Amino acid sequence: MGKHNRKKLEKKSNSVSKRKDPIYLKYQEDQKCPSKQSELLSVNQDTIKKKRKGNLSNKYQQLPGETDFQFLRRINHDVSYVVKASRGIPDTQPEIVEDKAVKKLKLKQKKRLFEKKLKQKTKLQEKRVDEMEKSVWKEDIKFGDVVLRPPELKSKPRKVDLKENVSAKKNFSFLSKFSTDGAGFKLKS
Repeated sequence: MGKHNRKKLEKKSNSVSKRKDPIYLKYQEDQKCPSKQSELLSVNQDTIKKKRKGNLSNKYQQLPGETDFQFLRRINHDVSYVVKASRGIPDTQPEIVEDKAVKKLKLKQKKRLFEKKLKQKTKLQEKRVDEMEKSVWKEDIKFGDVVLRPPELKSKPRKVDLKENVSAKKNFSFLSKFSTDGAGFKLKS
């Protein structure tokens, strides 16, 4: 139904109920309702008025076919919108007095977070610098390049004992002082 049709119907219904024709009033008096029915009508009208007043609360009731999650999300969205809208109004937001201790704690937390972020940035920069240095000293040899000589290994193997590093005490052997003939041990001179 369009807006215009509703307005026409409302005008017609208003004109009929507000009629002051004597004939209309006469018929209305003749057709009175029984007392029980009039009570039921009055109770029914009261419930209709209550429903009209309670339309706002119906908005916050779960709709048929709506899951709990959807209902809670819809209500949360509406409430958060109202809270955000009321923040700008000075009457709804009283002045908040913060303690100095709370402010100091917040400043300490901010300072600690700032130092932590700064430390992370410096670590990241050091890593990048190390990677850059490694890339500078590393040669990229492509397939087919001519090499003048093979690379030299400057590092020493881990488990090989070279005679240069071995001390004189470790090199000493008690049995090396004796010679072994078939007859027995004799001291070398």
